[in-house]
Amino acid sequence: MATVAEHPVKSTKRSGRRRQVEAPRIVTVYIADDGDIRHTRCESRIAFMGVRGRQELDFYCWTCREHVTLPELVLADIPQRASAR
Repeated sequence: MATVAEHPVKSTKRSGRRRQVEAPRIVTVYIADDGDIRHTRCESRIAFMGVRGRQELDFYCWTCREHVTLPELVLADIPQRASAR
């Protein structure tokens, strides 16, 4: 699995203390050994549909009939694993 990327240190408004904020692990999709982005639920290749708001990538899984939206910044953090198909 991919390592969790850390965001810059942020301060809270109330206390002013600084804390580390970790990005959540990506579990919805993975990159298969053939380079395709696949849906974790069904392991099918997902189709790129376009960009939303200049920062989110919109995909669609034709097997599950489900939209998958990924922030553009997480593309480098998508885990890689061997595909079952």
